[in-house]
Amino acid sequence: MFRNSLVEYEIELDAQRNRVVVEDDAVVCDLGTHFRVSLDKLWNEDAIIDHARQLQKYVASHSWKPKEIIERFVNLVNLDNKLGLRLDAVVAQAMQKPPLDDSLD
Repeated sequence: MFRNSLVEYEIELDAQRNRVVVEDDAVVCDLGTHFRVSLDKLWNEDAIIDHARQLQKYVASHSWKPKEIIERFVNLVNLDNKLGLRLDAVVAQAMQKPPLDDSLD
């Protein structure tokens, strides 16, 4: 029984991660409504952290696992923009402070 629960949990996480994608030069998280940010806005660590915090707020409102989604977001930005950032450090900083208000687009 425990094994099935673990498998179901992993399937759920994969499904959530797969909803964060790069589409038309933007990172999109789709939960029925889009969280979308252009890759052009994500060229430095501060911008990535700020948008990751906004995404964290969006994800939390949908009962998702924020850390895994933030990791996926940062990883996609890092790869697409060829930044070479340390994933664990950026995710830790993004998760450190409370999510920002809806001031980011």
